[in-house]
Amino acid sequence: MSLTVDRRDILWVACDGDGIYAINNGKSTHFAPQKGKIPRTVMAMYCDKNDRLWMGTWLEGLWIMDLKSGNCRRIMLPGEDNGNAASVFSFEEDKLGKLWIATNGAGLFNVDLSDATLTTKPIAVRKQDSKDTDNVI
Repeated sequence: MSLTVDRRDILWVACDGDGIYAINNGKSTHFAPQKGKIPRTVMAMYCDKNDRLWMGTWLEGLWIMDLKSGNCRRIMLPGEDNGNAASVFSFEEDKLGKLWIATNGAGLFNVDLSDATLTTKPIAVRKQDSKDTDNVI
């Protein structure tokens, strides 16, 4: 569903319902979905300069994996709780070192990549003729 390459030229592959894979020199390592540890359906990925893999999921919110330690955790977006998670569809880094995160259900956010600080308030994006501000278009 998504591909990205980290600083060590490891290819990261997201799979629908099957977690993620790391492919290095023709060998693959599977990170199988585990509740609270690895998300099931990863829709988008981004590797930053600080060896972190950002993962956007279908109805499981935003996740981040420290590639040095292998630790993975969910980052709660405003308005989410354990029973109500957003879908994260896209990442893009700007010239100022902010990672933009597009969601369906929680809004548009950015993260300061120097310290992984998430803006606490979503940036509302609205269709011209709509009152719905939760969805990024």
